[in-house]
Amino acid sequence: CLMIERLSPGLSAFWGSVMLVFILLTQRPLLSLLRKDGGHEHGTFTDGVVDLREGLIAGARNMIGIGIATAAAGIIVGAVSQTGVGLVLADLVELLSMGNLLLMLLLTAFLSLISAWACRPPPTTSSCPACWRR
Repeated sequence: CLMIERLSPGLSAFWGSVMLVFILLTQRPLLSLLRKDGGHEHGTFTDGVVDLREGLIAGARNMIGIGIATAAAGIIVGAVSQTGVGLVLADLVELLSMGNLLLMLLLTAFLSLISAWACRPPPTTSSCPACWRR
């Protein structure tokens, strides 16, 4: 909805987060208000605050591993781009493939395997930092 109104992605994410906090804080009180049969104890506003606090703590703990993996990938990608190794390898693949796309694909796969062997434990350097957690 916010992107349809041509707001920036950052502003859309901000308002999405604000609405999520609002829903977390008001979900339990609204359930207890709307279900007046007495058999359901859904909680109060303070239970929503506790849920929000626990969710923020769990999210921060889960992001530590992803942040470290992303930083490591950034270091490797930065080193490849700053030294010019990426351009040299691209020129080498283009030269050896002689314009053949299938051969270019195979050479790229081979070079990816070789670069992955040098970067253990994550087998593919910057493909999926979220998958690096074990």
